[in-house]
This record gives sequence, C-alpha cells and structure tokens, in this order.
Amino acid sequence: MSIFTRASDIIQANVNALLDKAEQPEKMVRLMIQEMEEAIVELRGLAAQQIAEQKRIDRERDNCEKSISQWQAKAEKALDHDREDLARAALEHKLQATQRLESLGKEADNVANQLAPLSADIERLQVKLTEARTKERELHKRLDSVAVKLRSQQIKSADAMNTAMSRYENYERRVEELEAKLEAFDIGSSNPSLEQQFRDLEHSETIDTELAALKAKSSKKA
Repeated sequence: MSIFTRASDIIQANVNALLDKAEQPEKMVRLMIQEMEEAIVELRGLAAQQIAEQKRIDRERDNCEKSISQWQAKAEKALDHDREDLARAALEHKLQATQRLESLGKEADNVANQLAPLSADIERLQVKLTEARTKERELHKRLDSVAVKLRSQQIKSADAMNTAMSRYENYERRVEELEAKLEAFDIGSSNPSLEQQFRDLEHSETIDTELAALKAKSSKKA
C-alpha cells in the first residue's frame, strides 16, 4: 500500500466510529495515532524532496534568465562589430537557454502540482492526529475515573463488610452478656432449679434412711 493510499484511508477514517466498534478503544486510538504519525513523517519526507526540487529548478531558471540576457547582449555587440556570424551563434545559445527556461517552467508546475496535495494531506492528517490525541486523553480520563470509582466501591464494600461484622460481634457480645446475667440471676434464686430440687430430694431421702436406721438401732437396745 502506497503512502498516498494509506494517508487517504486515514484522512477519510472516522475516529469516533472506529473507536465505538473497538473492543479496546484505548489500544485502537494508540495504534491510530502511531499510524498517523508515521504517515505524516513519510509525507513530510516526500514534501521535503519536492521542495528541494523546487529550489533547484528556481536556481536553474535564474541561471537561464541570466544566460538569456548575456547572450542577447553578446549578439548585439557582435552586430555592432559587423560580426553577424557571432551574433547568430549568440542567438542560438539564447534560444537554447530560452527553451530550457520554458522546460523548467513546466517542471516547476509539475512540482507545484505534486507539492500542493502533499501539503493539504499533511494539514488534514495533523487535524486528524490532534483529534485522535484529544480522544486518547479523554479515554485516559475516563479510564482513570472508572478506576477511582471502582477502588472507591471496593473500599466502601470493605467498610460495609467490616461494619456488618462489627455489628454482629456486638450483638453476639450482648447476647453473651444477657446469658451471663441470667445465669447469675439463677444463682441464689429463691426458686431453685428443677435439677436442684431433685438433688434436695435425694439428700432428704438419704437423711431419712439414716434416721430410720438410728431409730431401729435404738429400739433394739431398749
């Protein structure tokens, strides 16, 4: 693909449309910027060559114009001295210089015709490049904003989790405290627990059994 075809494709490309279709727009815009920068460098190289050629032609045209004047003066001087042969030779050189000047004029027009679209393409590419760089900055800002928001949400989620865990631990502590208070309340309570009542009943039965044994023993002695 020639530089002119590539440059034309880039100029005609719609930056926003291409980015809308891209899965990774930040990478797409970076590639576009690189492509534009390379195309501009190549076009400027070609333009530099045309400008150099234009300057060469201008120098040669100046030389031709000077040569035409010089041969004209020599032809006139030769006639003043009745040297028609020298005058004819001088006019022959003048004609050659004139023809060369005309040829250089055509070359200059050709160079100008090539340089004009090159300059226009470079200007249009510069506009596209500025547009792409602006879009790249916008994308970076959006990505940075999303990253900050995501980090903020992560922090908020972590804080919410920590808050929930802290509340749960507080509730658990309060329940344990209430259970401890209930147990403490049962200690020394006027209403003994069921377990305590059975222990008291067993204790009373033991005492009654021993008392009955003592009575029986005392009765035998009498």
